[in-house]
Amino acid sequence: MTKKSFPNPHEIEALPGTEGWERMYPYNYFFSTKDKEREAYENNTFWFNDALHYPEPLFPLILSGMRHGFWPFHSLIPEFS
Repeated sequence: MTKKSFPNPHEIEALPGTEGWERMYPYNYFFSTKDKEREAYENNTFWFNDALHYPEPLFPLILSGMRHGFWPFHSLIPEFS
């Protein structure tokens, strides 16, 4: 039986024409090769595809809304202020 797994994200190279895509996303949304301790952690972590909640790739503009879109609501509730 063949072993199925995701490819190692540290070994995947950018497709031609997509160089610099990392600048559009926050640093914590992609895998790091600069920090060897973090790379070792990422290689030894169980990863899964959450296709139920995120069936398609998330675009940078959507991610910025997800990160910053909810904080004003907490200021409207007195016990969380």
